[in-house]
Amino acid sequence: MKLSSDGFAGSADGVIEHLKTKRIVDDKRLIEQFLDHAQRGKPVGLEKIKAKLLARGAPEDLIDALNPTNEQELAEAALRKKPAAMKNAGTAGRFLIGRGFSEEVVESVLERMFGDAGQSA
Repeated sequence: MKLSSDGFAGSADGVIEHLKTKRIVDDKRLIEQFLDHAQRGKPVGLEKIKAKLLARGAPEDLIDALNPTNEQELAEAALRKKPAAMKNAGTAGRFLIGRGFSEEVVESVLERMFGDAGQSA
């Protein structure tokens, strides 16, 4: 067996440690790449990113340390890319919550884009 000849003697833990040493398996790098990709395509909020990473088995301590770029700017970009969601504050708010933006971010964006009318959504 190839792994035994390389000194791993069939130990899965040994193989994983070797891959981590070579940075082939790197949870932190994977999370950073996932975050970068998520912010480039359809902008999504931190809540949705965290849920997707947890579903993929990423370590919670690394997920909790996520610090995306300005989430409010991402929320505004999401609305600009979906003009139908800009119909009114209620529609925009539901759209942003569905994209995984926090209530605080949604309220801030609605207030900025719709004025005081955004608070009633």
